[in-house]
Amino acid sequence: MVRGEVEACQQIAQQTGILVDPVYTLAAWKTAMLLSSKDDGGGSEVVMLHTGGTLGMFGLAQRYRNYFNMLRKGL
Repeated sequence: MVRGEVEACQQIAQQTGILVDPVYTLAAWKTAMLLSSKDDGGGSEVVMLHTGGTLGMFGLAQRYRNYFNMLRKGL
């Protein structure tokens, strides 16, 4: 994981209601947004098939328990 990826996943969830995990789905999300962004010369219609991915979040939450506890407490 790279710094800021968990926060990016939280922001996507808050804005769209879609849960993405920072391991696989976040990369697909970013690529879809880049391809569909008119600002970056894209502007294509893009479909991203999201079939889950939240299982990766549970493994990360166990591995980085302290970090997720800080997020839950709002630190």
